[in-house]
Amino acid sequence: MSNDVEKKTKNSLYWNVGLKIPYEVFRFFASIITARILDPQDFGIVSIATMVIFYANSFTNFGFNQVLVQRKEITEHHIKTVFTVDIMMSVMMMLLLLLTSESIAIFFNSHESIDVIRIMSIVFIITTLHDLPYVLLRRDLEFKLITIVDMAREVLMTVITLCMALYGYKYWSIVYGYIISMVIAAAYLIYRTRLPLKFYYSHKAFKELIGTSIWSFLQMQVYFVSNRIDRIIVGRFIDTTALGIYEKAKSLSQMPSESLGDKLNTVFFSSFSRSQENKESVNNLFNKGLMVITAITFPIYFGMYATSSHFVIVLLGEKWSGMIEVFRIMATAGLFASINGFLSALAVGAGYFKAYTIRYAMSAVVLFVGSLLYVDQGIESVAMVYTIYSVLLMFLSFNIVKKKYEISWLLLLTACIPAILASSIMFFTVVILRNSLFYEYTIINFLSLISAGVFSYCIVMLVMPSVVLKSIRTSLIMDIKKLVNRLTK
Repeated sequence: MSNDVEKKTKNSLYWNVGLKIPYEVFRFFASIITARILDPQDFGIVSIATMVIFYANSFTNFGFNQVLVQRKEITEHHIKTVFTVDIMMSVMMMLLLLLTSESIAIFFNSHESIDVIRIMSIVFIITTLHDLPYVLLRRDLEFKLITIVDMAREVLMTVITLCMALYGYKYWSIVYGYIISMVIAAAYLIYRTRLPLKFYYSHKAFKELIGTSIWSFLQMQVYFVSNRIDRIIVGRFIDTTALGIYEKAKSLSQMPSESLGDKLNTVFFSSFSRSQENKESVNNLFNKGLMVITAITFPIYFGMYATSSHFVIVLLGEKWSGMIEVFRIMATAGLFASINGFLSALAVGAGYFKAYTIRYAMSAVVLFVGSLLYVDQGIESVAMVYTIYSVLLMFLSFNIVKKKYEISWLLLLTACIPAILASSIMFFTVVILRNSLFYEYTIINFLSLISAGVFSYCIVMLVMPSVVLKSIRTSLIMDIKKLVNRLTK
C-alpha cells in the first residue's frame, strides 16, 4: 500500500507539475503582456468583482469537495446529493449578487464594477459544473487528465484575454476570458467523467458528508477571507489604482506557490489522505515532498527579490513602478506561504480540518486587524502585515503536524536547507552582478541576471551532498532516461 501510493504520487507529480512548467512560463509572460496593455485601474476593477464572486461562491459547496477527496468511500448518492445542493445554492447566490451589485460598487467607490459583478455572477453555476467532476478525478489521482484540461483551459483563457485586450476591451477582456474558458472546461470534464446531471437528494448521504465537511467549509471561509481581506481593505480605503498595483504584485508573487506549489500540494493532499494511518509513509512523503517544494519555489522567490526593479520596469513598464517595493515584500511572504501550503496538505489530508481551521482563523484575525491599522501608511505596510501573517500561519500549521506524526522542527529545517543554501548563493551572485554590471533597465541585462541565477543555483544543487536529495536526483534521472528510451523506440 505504501509503495503503491508513493509510486502514484511520483507519477502524479510528473503530470501535475512537470508538464505544467512550460505552460506556467507561457502563462507568466501572457500575464506580463496583459499588464503592459491594461492599466492598474483595470486590474483593480476586476479584483473587486472576483473578491466578491469567489468568496460568495465558497458558500455554495459547504466544503463537500474536500470531503469527497478525503473520505475513504463514497457512493453515487453522495455525488448526486452534492451536485443538487451545489446547484441550488449557486442559483440563490447568483440572484443575491444581481440584487446587491450596486451596493457593493458603492462600498468600493467603483461604479464600473457594477456590470462586471452582474456578468460574473454566472460563475456560481459554472464552477459547480466544473468542480465536481474535477474533484472525482482528483480522488482517483487522475492528474494526467487534470493537467491536460487545466493547461488547455488556461491557454484558451490567456488567448481570449490577450486578443480582447489588444482590441481595446480593457477589463472586460479578463472577465470574458475567464468565463468562456471555464464553460468549455466544465463541458469537457462532465463528458469525460460521465457525471450524471440529475437532481437527487439523500438526507442520509448529506448527514454523512456534513459532519466532516463543516470544518472543511469553515476552513474554506477562512482561506477566502485571509486571501482577500487585505485586498478588500486596500480597495475600500485607498482606490482602485492602488488595488490594481497591490493585486498585480500579490498575484505575480503568488504564482510560484499557486501554480507550482499548489499543484504539488494537490497531489500530496490526495497521497496523505491515502496514507494517513501509516506514519512511516507520511514521514517519507514529508521529507521528500518538502524538499521538492522548496527546491522549486525558493529559487524563484529569491530571484524575484533580487531582480525586482528590473522585473517591474523592464517587463511591466514605468506605469507599474509603484509596485517594486510591494513586490519585494510579497516575494518574502511567498517563501513561508510555499511551506505552509505543504503543511496544510498534510494536516487536512490527515483529517485535521478542525485544528487547521482554528489556527487559520487566528492568523486571519492578525491579517485583518493589522491591515486595518496600517492601510493609511500605504500598500507597502499592508504587504508587511501579510508577510507576518504568512509566518504565523506556518508556525501554527506545523504545530498540528508535529503532534500527529512526531515531526520535529529540525526535520523541517533539514528538508529546506538544500534550497535555502543554493538560493542564497544564487541571490548574492545576482545582486553582485546587478550592482556592478547589469544595473541598467534593459531586457538583455534582465535576461543576463536570470541566466546567471539559474546557472549558479543548478550547479550548487547538483554538487550538494544530501542523501534524500541524491535519491531524488537519481530517481529523476532514471525516469528521464526511461522517457527518452520510450520516445526513441
